[in-house]
Amino acid sequence: MKSIRKITKYRIKDLKEVYRIERKYWSTGDVDVLPAISNASKKIDPMNTNIASDLAKITYFRGGTFQTLVDALKLFGYEPEEEETANE
Repeated sequence: MKSIRKITKYRIKDLKEVYRIERKYWSTGDVDVLPAISNASKKIDPMNTNIASDLAKITYFRGGTFQTLVDALKLFGYEPEEEETANE
């Protein structure tokens, strides 16, 4: 049986925003940023809002880099769109 792998595209800048907010939350404990984490994660995948924030959290606590987060998302079928050019 053939498996059909769904690829979900996302913008790198949206993932950077999730990563930035997660780091801020875990370094400061400021609960006011929790809604911002949810809103930023919805831009990655509106149907599964926890995947980006959960992987960002794991990456933060394990001392991983942003590239580690991008690679982890690829394992779950999420691929970044091409980078936007300066003219867009």
